Amino acid sequence: MTPTRDGLQILKREVAGTGPAACLGPSLVHREHLLTAVAEVRRRRVAAIAAPSQQALQDVVRLLRAAIRKQVA
Repeated sequence: MTPTRDGLQILKREVAGTGPAACLGPSLVHREHLLTAVAEVRRRRVAAIAAPSQQALQDVVRLLRAAIRKQVA
């Protein structure tokens, strides 16, 4: 596969038929911009989902620390 075909295959997989057919048109530049935008949105989405989980984990650790201190004291 050529880089152009690889990018097109990745873009088709990313949009999975949800975008307009024009997104998969012949313009390599537009395809690359769209692929970059889709990847950035996914990265932000993962970060937005992970942030509350990380905060909750820190809160649990903090609560456990207090309980352990009570047991040791």
